[in-house]
Amino acid sequence: MWNQPRSTWTDALPGYEFISLDEAWRRRDKKHGHSPHDMPCRIICDTCEQMNGQVVVSFSANEAFVHRYRNSQAWFSHDFMSGMLYLIQHDAHMTEPPHRSEHKLLLVQREFSQQSHDEMGSYGDATHLVLLAHRHSHFVILYFDISGRHVTVFDGLSMNISNWEKQVVNTLKWFGLQSPDAECKAESNESTAVNRSGARTKDVVIELVFDGSPATSWTMSKDRSYKQSDGVSCGPIACLKVMELYGIVPEGEIERMGADIKAYRGAVMDYYSTMIVRYYNDLKVLMRSDERLTKIREKEKLAEIREKEKRQKEKEKEKRQKESGKNSGTTEVTRTTEVTSNSREDEARSLAMTKKNKKQAESAEKEMKRAGKAALDSGAGPGAVVTLHVDYRTHSHAQGLIAIVYDFKEKTGGILVCCDHGVITHSGTKADYWVPADKYNVVAKKDQAIPLPADLESVRNLVLRGEFKPRTCPRISYAKLHEINISATSPIKKTKGCQCKGGLCTKSCGCRKKGVTCHSGCLCLGNCSV
Repeated sequence: MWNQPRSTWTDALPGYEFISLDEAWRRRDKKHGHSPHDMPCRIICDTCEQMNGQVVVSFSANEAFVHRYRNSQAWFSHDFMSGMLYLIQHDAHMTEPPHRSEHKLLLVQREFSQQSHDEMGSYGDATHLVLLAHRHSHFVILYFDISGRHVTVFDGLSMNISNWEKQVVNTLKWFGLQSPDAECKAESNESTAVNRSGARTKDVVIELVFDGSPATSWTMSKDRSYKQSDGVSCGPIACLKVMELYGIVPEGEIERMGADIKAYRGAVMDYYSTMIVRYYNDLKVLMRSDERLTKIREKEKLAEIREKEKRQKEKEKEKRQKESGKNSGTTEVTRTTEVTSNSREDEARSLAMTKKNKKQAESAEKEMKRAGKAALDSGAGPGAVVTLHVDYRTHSHAQGLIAIVYDFKEKTGGILVCCDHGVITHSGTKADYWVPADKYNVVAKKDQAIPLPADLESVRNLVLRGEFKPRTCPRISYAKLHEINISATSPIKKTKGCQCKGGLCTKSCGCRKKGVTCHSGCLCLGNCSV
């Protein structure tokens, strides 16, 4: 339904309407109060709709949102990446990019990790396809040269390009560039090349042969013009690469920025902020119409009135039954019957609760085994690199924390981890914290290479050699580690202050012993000169 023309799409959702972002923010604030979250919206553009169908982007002009992606090391979310690339495509056909090439590009955003069996897509008169691919918490750009039957993988990490082979093959089949039933055989060829810095590197070229016919084969190779030096810049680099392909930034801009993560993020978020202002009126939100909201509220109010009337009738019926007893004998029999009935109900309720608790325990046991198997399949184990999820109650705009696994429970998927500041513990205690399976993501298995800071690399090597000793390491909580990573602390509550008499502090001053400065809560009012 999302790929239908706009008129058909809106007709399929009666009671809804397209409204401006200003009106959408007003309705949301009126219902929920001030909200800093993203606003899913649509780009109303006939050209974009012809190329990609109805385009959904995730929009936020909130300063905290922009500040987080610009100044922290937070991973770019998949929703943000999709919306950002659609904005780039929209800007490229609305204005004339200063460095546009002769290639006709079509942005493709579709999950091709598995072969699709629905109707095939069309690339029109495009000469090149641009695809955002995602795997193992890592983004790359796949660039398809249709006439040259070649795919370039723009990836600054040392990941093997065979990781993207399945997505390339399924993309070719979906666009009709190969038969959907064709069998593909991949052949790898290695060669030695010299990059721009003069270093000798090994280049791997994969030839994709379909149904044994080399005449229609495609090749895959990796672009080595730049190198990613950390584990969090793949999103900003992918956005910059698409901006370069569309001619918005000059060729080689990523290499000129070097390995400066702040430069990557600053350039992307500056462009994002500019696009939101430039195309603010082209972004619309699909929401319920005021008439539909009024009908829903009327139905809810009517249901509430009926529920009150039902409860009132039940009370009146109980009252009449109590007043209908004519003598004490009848009353006693009624009470005995009620006691017997209540006793049976209690027994039935107790039996039902016992069965329910047993089923819940069995379900919990199955879920623990499933979580443990899923964690094991994802590569969790001693020496693996993981990102830890920070609870929203710890920080309103939390970012993932990078850590090394040094112990693992196969039964539940729980892990013990160590970061560059020590072993992760429960907040407020020194007890070991077994991080549950749903509170972390595996970034790299124990046998996979990944760029890490020197401290974390040292910890990982100790774990892999079996020489890591957690008892001798410092211990730190989630909250403290997150404060260190974002260089921010919570407000500090002032103590009662010293009780020095006479307004002058001596050597026995409580504040001086604690190594803090006197303040307005002290008897000296913070004016002591000692």
